[in-house]
Parts: sequence; structure tokens; C-alpha cells
Amino acid sequence: MELNIINRANRIKRNSQTILTQAHTAATGKPPSAHPTPGADRLSLSQQAVDFLKAQNQRLEALQRAVRQNQQMGDNMQSEEAQLKHLEKDLKAMKTCHKIAARVMAGDKVPPEDLQYLMTHDPEGYKLALAMRKPKADPKEYKSALDKEERGEAQAGQESASASETAESTPAQTSGGTDM
Repeated sequence: MELNIINRANRIKRNSQTILTQAHTAATGKPPSAHPTPGADRLSLSQQAVDFLKAQNQRLEALQRAVRQNQQMGDNMQSEEAQLKHLEKDLKAMKTCHKIAARVMAGDKVPPEDLQYLMTHDPEGYKLALAMRKPKADPKEYKSALDKEERGEAQAGQESASASETAESTPAQTSGGTDM
């Protein structure tokens, strides 16, 4: 038994057309006309034109996907650059803290803003440096190990600490006067 695919496809096409015709006749009460109404537009495309349009749509979709991926990669790179800058800043602060802690442990004199910087950026290191401090008969007096930016941070920290100490001592004085 030999199957002829073309004849089968034509038979399916005729059957579907008759089913559509019957459905239209049942719904409207009159058979569909062979020609469209005068106001309707009609477009006929060859299979080659349809294939060309499909290929163009596929290229456009691929291009849009590529643009979206590039945007996502750009966003990821920006966030990675921000993380890298943040890590670089943290590493610089850690290096400065280690330098200050080494000076304190050696028993040398360190400026108060350096101690404040160490206390705010590495509290455990500050405690350890004070606990391991070795007394020296002739301690070396160091200049600040901080950059201008870091000094500004340390001075701001000292000002806020002194402001909080002042705020804590003021209520104690006023409450002491009311108890009498």
C-alpha cells in the first residue's frame, strides 16, 4: 500500500474548507461569498515572502535578546566595580588599623585621632593592642598614620563621642540638683 502525501494533504484541505463553509452557513444563514466584500482589504503573500518575514522577525528577536543581555552584563559590571571599590576602601582601612595597632603594641606614642580611628574601624584590634602594649622607657612619638580623609573621619568620630559624653553628663548634674 502506497501513501501519497500530497493527495492526503489536499483531501484534508478540502474537508477543512467544507467544515468551515458549513459552520459559516449555520452561523449566518447564508453561504460565504467567493469574493470578499468591496470594503475589505486583501493581502496575498508568496511562501518566499512569508519565509523572509519570519527570518527577519527571528533576527530582530535575537538582536533584542542580545541587547537585553548586554544591559544585564553592564549592570553586573557596575555593581562589581562598586563592590571592588568598597573592598579596596576596606582593605586600606584595615592596613591603616594594623599599622596603628603595631605602634600601640610596641609601646610607642600614637596621636589620639589614630586611636579613635582604630577604635571605630577595628574595636577588637584596639582592645588587643591595648592589652598587648609593652611599656618602653623611651617611647617613639609617631605622627598620624591617617590620610587627610581618614583624619576627617576620626575627628568627626571624636566630636560625636565628646558630644555624647557631654549629653550623658548633663542629665546627671540636673538630676543631682533635684534630689536635694
